[in-house]
Amino acid sequence: NMGYYGEIRVGTPGQSLAVVFDTGSSNLWVPTKQGSAGKPFYASSNSSTHETLATPFQISYGSGDVTGVYCRDTLSIGELQLTNSTFAEVDTTNGLHNWGTMPFDGVLGLGFPVRSSSPGLSVMQALVQSGELEKPVFGFYLARDMPGELVFGGVDPAHVAGEFTWLDGMREA
Repeated sequence: NMGYYGEIRVGTPGQSLAVVFDTGSSNLWVPTKQGSAGKPFYASSNSSTHETLATPFQISYGSGDVTGVYCRDTLSIGELQLTNSTFAEVDTTNGLHNWGTMPFDGVLGLGFPVRSSSPGLSVMQALVQSGELEKPVFGFYLARDMPGELVFGGVDPAHVAGEFTWLDGMREA
């Protein structure tokens, strides 16, 4: 119950990977074979829509660092699809403590765009700009010892008790 993850697909055809949905970062990264520690990985050579960018990627977490390079490719999250989505393909994950035992393959950051080092849009920015979302929000249902839910573009009313109070964000922290 400390982390919530789900499946995305990257590339054409889509390659399924599990990512943790992280509200404290804004980058999407997935491992290459070299950075996979024996887990599922993104094989860019198997995608007909992959484009390598010359921009290096590096991010530090409390549990260690990962490095790689940015690329563009198709990204699918459930029924949502982005073409030319910018994300990092990571070849060095050995700085992450216990990486091989984690139940996910990469990280999909949902935080404010100011936290992103990407040369492109964050996933949320791209989803909003593409018109894929009904509203520019996402909602989590965090369950204990059972599946939770992440809804892009709104919330699931089945998991809401009471009314929402909407506030404008004053600044990105």
